[in-house]
Amino acid sequence: MNFMERVFGAEPQVDEVVEFSGELVSNSNGEIHTTSRIIAEALGKEHRDVTRKIEAFPKDEFSLRNFTQRDYTTDRGQTHKEYTLTRDGMTMLIMKFTGDEAYQWSKKFIDAFNLMEAKLLEAPQFKVPTTLAEALQLAADNEAEKTELQEKVDVLYAPDTVSMFTTTDLAKELGITEQRLRKKLILDNVMYKLRSANGMRNLRAGYENLGTQSMYYTPEMKVLGAAPDYTLKWNTDGREFILSNYSEWAA
Repeated sequence: MNFMERVFGAEPQVDEVVEFSGELVSNSNGEIHTTSRIIAEALGKEHRDVTRKIEAFPKDEFSLRNFTQRDYTTDRGQTHKEYTLTRDGMTMLIMKFTGDEAYQWSKKFIDAFNLMEAKLLEAPQFKVPTTLAEALQLAADNEAEKTELQEKVDVLYAPDTVSMFTTTDLAKELGITEQRLRKKLILDNVMYKLRSANGMRNLRAGYENLGTQSMYYTPEMKVLGAAPDYTLKWNTDGREFILSNYSEWAA
């Protein structure tokens, strides 16, 4: 009889337990842990009953190292306490529960800890330079990666200057303000304002071929650290549509 069997009894023949809806463990800066709420949900226990068992442990070095109290906020905005647990803390806690289901969940938690640890070992580890040569090589590698990334950004966010016109451009051709033209186009159901996109405008169905939302990122914006700009731009068909349909109205 192994250790787990001595604690929980002989392994049950039926390997069916309640399914859990989320991840059993998580990684925080290389520290793998689970929480009292996760254990309570997995075991089908009240969270307060789980925290009572944790708080019943002696306040010794083991408890300080393996049980950490923290607060969490519910969907209703209420703040409650929970505990994060290491592998050893989880094992000690679940030993407080008996029965086949506790035995099965203990194995599942241990497997989850093992899997997370294996993933951390497989992840590339950052090596701190210990010599000047290593530091210079790291700086060169970082600069090369930065340059490569910037080239991709320049291509992705390059201004679209091929026969495209802003609403302001077309308003100037009509001799009116951009605001007046925009309001007219919205009134005529040619374009609409996206409420969730910080004032962005888009074309309604049936007019999509007249223009497109353009995202661009100028060198000045990069220097200032500004976010990419989104602007509705009209193509040559869109320009012709507006000038032919709104020149008389704008006069």
